[in-house]
Amino acid sequence: MLSLILKLSSMKIGGRAVGLVKNEDLTLQLFAEAVAYRAKEEEEKKQAEERRKKELEAMSPEEREIAEISDPSILEDLVVEIYNGIDEFSEENKKKLAEVLKQYWETHGKWEKGSKKQLLKVQKIKGILGEY
Repeated sequence: MLSLILKLSSMKIGGRAVGLVKNEDLTLQLFAEAVAYRAKEEEEKKQAEERRKKELEAMSPEEREIAEISDPSILEDLVVEIYNGIDEFSEENKKKLAEVLKQYWETHGKWEKGSKKQLLKVQKIKGILGEY
């Protein structure tokens, strides 16, 4: 929006300035507000990341891996790596991991169809969840 205002403020028609914003103070005020808004957004994002980091640090390694699967930015290789360690999880966390893996694979279209290896993984998860 600020760039539009700045463009409008410097328009010329027939060599004559016809800017909609004639007051430079208004332009500076809008710019300052935009900078302040951006700084506030960045601070909120930083605080959210710090909260998330503290939450993850307070979790057990198993709980942390379960939480990682729910992160939309997780890489498929990490999902497979976590899946490969499922047999080492406690029974309670094994079920939780199976549930989030199912959600992940459903979301990514890999629950009902996929390679033979993927379908074997799905069968194992269904077994853990009792969904034969």
